[in-house]
Amino acid sequence: MDLFRRLSAVAAAVDGPRDVLEEAVAGFADALVSHVAVEEQLMDETLYPERVRHRSAHELFVADFEKLRADLRASGPTPAVADGLRRRIPEWLRF
Repeated sequence: MDLFRRLSAVAAAVDGPRDVLEEAVAGFADALVSHVAVEEQLMDETLYPERVRHRSAHELFVADFEKLRADLRASGPTPAVADGLRRRIPEWLRF
């Protein structure tokens, strides 16, 4: 799946040049938006019973990711940003 490939690219780029990391994060962001849109459409089409709860989880996940991305832009790959990209984002995907 493209989302997981993109996340692997982010993890590999954390210790590298900032522009490479930001490019990897941008690629992940694009894949995340696409993934969420497709999943939400499928949930609506199939009347998935937990779709409201799952949509709320998507909103929290995207907000958490966007906060990390803003922190990266503002301060670079700080230890907190690196930890978020390596640990928190993958945890969201396991949710």
